[in-house]
Amino acid sequence: METVRILFVIAALKKFKVIAADVASAYVQALTGELVYAIAGQEFGPWQGKILIIVKALYGLKSSGAMWHQKFSDNLRDMGFRPCHADFDLWMKDRGDHYEYIAVMVDDLLIFSKEPLSIIEPLQKIWGYTLKGVGSPEYDSGADIEWDKGRQCWTLGAKTYIKSVCDRIEKLLETPLKNTGSPLDAGDHPEMDDTDLLVPSEIPIYQMMIGCLQWAVTLGRYDIQYATNTLARFGQKPRDEHLKRALQVFGYLKFHARGKLYLDPSPISYEGIDFKDEDWTECYPDAEEYIDENTPEPKVDTVPITVFKDASHATCLDTRRSVTGILIMLGNAPIFFYSNRQNTVESSTYGSELVAMRIAIENLLGLRYKLRMWKSVPSYLETTTL
Repeated sequence: METVRILFVIAALKKFKVIAADVASAYVQALTGELVYAIAGQEFGPWQGKILIIVKALYGLKSSGAMWHQKFSDNLRDMGFRPCHADFDLWMKDRGDHYEYIAVMVDDLLIFSKEPLSIIEPLQKIWGYTLKGVGSPEYDSGADIEWDKGRQCWTLGAKTYIKSVCDRIEKLLETPLKNTGSPLDAGDHPEMDDTDLLVPSEIPIYQMMIGCLQWAVTLGRYDIQYATNTLARFGQKPRDEHLKRALQVFGYLKFHARGKLYLDPSPISYEGIDFKDEDWTECYPDAEEYIDENTPEPKVDTVPITVFKDASHATCLDTRRSVTGILIMLGNAPIFFYSNRQNTVESSTYGSELVAMRIAIENLLGLRYKLRMWKSVPSYLETTTL
């Protein structure tokens, strides 16, 4: 989903058209890669007991996913596309003044191009694929996708997914979700909970709820990321109050489901922030960012990257470990978000802030490498500490 978010930023920046498509019966388009056979049962009548050689990558075979990926990759290569070095399911093609992209998730396609039909047609006519749902994307992998005319950018939301999951939970537990003002109460510490453990039949329900919350975060609801990661720590032995807290998070989502990400490439405003240039060469005389020698020249204007990071010292009262929070913006678009306990125990706020900065820089370097290998978005960097 991080790749998808970046692609929508590029689409708004380059005025690309975006088309979604779904390959019908994808697996059986490919052949098996090894000898696969079955012995015919009684349902085959006179053929019972015969050895059946399976030549199509049927759904259910262990290798079918790999064979479909290989076949579709070969077809994309024949069309002039090449996989991105930073994401092998992102396919690129040089069009002179720009690159066009195909994001592949098994059999779901998102095509970003000035002329996307020039990609759709050979997939249908040359390779014979039956494509369903061809058109402007509205829903993909649980995300609601819309074009915002006012800000001239794409948006990603999770309203449809949240409604579906909340309805399922209310039916499963036979209790209505209540409107709450926040995912967790201020000053709440689930790690100190000593209520009774959930009965075995309720543990899978709790684990299902946590999985749904984690996917909501993946879709862009990073406002519940801290609550989700905190409650996920108790997946093996959740307690009664942990389940109630999870219901509180879902209640928050149900009544605040309209939140969405605006993937706006316009520069973020730094008004009121006084940046200071610091000289660190004395401490790090040989430090330099690795630049792949094969990185080509970019083909769009500069887009700023802004990093917000913070640390909450000794938030976990059980382990005294601090919590890191990171938000990375590409232009005005939230691209990367992170909230998790630190691996070490720091004795001061200063130490936890340094750990948070290290994590932020590591993810920032990964994002910058990805953008360079996409050959599309160069960037300059401003770092703001909240």
